[in-house]
Amino acid sequence: MTMSDNIPSTLIQAPLHVAESSALEWDEHCDVLIIGWGAAGACAALEARANGADVLIADRFTGGGASAMSGGVVYAGGGTRHQQAAGFSDTPEAMFDYLKHETQGVISDETLRRFCDESVSNLDWLENHGASYAHQMPPGGKTSYPSDGYFLYYSGNELVPEHGGPLPPAPRGHRTVGKGQCGAVLYSHLKAACLRAGARSLLQAAAKRLVVDAQGRVIGAELWCLPPDSPQAKLHARLAARAERLQNFAPGYCRNLRKRICQLERDFARPRLVHARNGVILSTGGFIFNRELIKQHAPKFQRNFKVGTAGCDGSGLRLGASVGGQGVGLERVSAWRFINPPYSWHKGIVVNREGQRFCN
Repeated sequence: MTMSDNIPSTLIQAPLHVAESSALEWDEHCDVLIIGWGAAGACAALEARANGADVLIADRFTGGGASAMSGGVVYAGGGTRHQQAAGFSDTPEAMFDYLKHETQGVISDETLRRFCDESVSNLDWLENHGASYAHQMPPGGKTSYPSDGYFLYYSGNELVPEHGGPLPPAPRGHRTVGKGQCGAVLYSHLKAACLRAGARSLLQAAAKRLVVDAQGRVIGAELWCLPPDSPQAKLHARLAARAERLQNFAPGYCRNLRKRICQLERDFARPRLVHARNGVILSTGGFIFNRELIKQHAPKFQRNFKVGTAGCDGSGLRLGASVGGQGVGLERVSAWRFINPPYSWHKGIVVNREGQRFCN
């Protein structure tokens, strides 16, 4: 068992090997099983359904994950209609040139170029599934996160001269239309789209191990499910929601809540075998609350303040590793220190106490 911040995390077991699928008594069948119903899982489900697959989405909680806690910002450019409405001309090439400078080789040119070339259509895809975006910009255009009423902004270093290219900088942060932190708004649209599309869901179902056939192909998973609508399931949901809501203010208290969540799962969850005829998609990759994984992949961040959901225990990574999968780029942790600078910040330089310049 792996410990996450001294909390027992989801117990991932070695895969179950079977000679053929008919050798097991399955509780559920589908074409595609998706483990983790955040924004990534929802998008995967919508694409699978668009291709005619029977989709079952499993989530250890009730869906949303870290996506619902986010700001709901989509980095999009290349000439979105909201950029145009705000009076900005942008191209995929200008977007690529800027991001290539920012990412410094972390992402391959091929992947980055595809992201930029398909950016407009990707945003259109989200809007076609119910998410809404707009062109109103905050004063100055540059901010850490736009306040209510503003939805398009410079979310990176686009305005810093040395980061820019030959074309004028364009704002590419597209905040989902809503109030407050809009990750929950974006996720609610994606969740509703999944249900409209006919994807099925299995909630409060923690994946414990994958099922593998004689050829080494993953053909399903063993999920441990709380009884639907039971007192234990309702308490589990309340504790998880409280832990997410108060994590920023009372991390120690929330650690104890996650312990109680794990205890409920151990005491009351029951196994359910799901057969996935065409594959299993793991879309639950967060590991901020898994001390061992942080130490292994991103040791510099062990002492940092942690933001995430109770499901960010690395279970998706450990499931993938259990069948020979290998993580890449896990040391690339995203961390922030918000200082809410004035608009002129990006035009200046920073000096130390001796007056020596050390960065833009």
